[in-house]
Amino acid sequence: MDVMILGKNLSNAQRLDMELKFIARFQSICDEKIDVVVFDMTRLTPSEEAFLALVGQQKLPLAA
Repeated sequence: MDVMILGKNLSNAQRLDMELKFIARFQSICDEKIDVVVFDMTRLTPSEEAFLALVGQQKLPLAA
């Protein structure tokens, strides 16, 4: 499972803290591994912009 979190005005430390807390909390509840990425919408790199543009064009079904 993968999780993408979109935030604004986050320091690198805040981004990392959010990722680690989300992973720890999820694993404590579900006992599964997940990948988490936090994007700062106010400071996107060109590769992050390209990724978000591509993801925004996709129609993804939700798993039941």
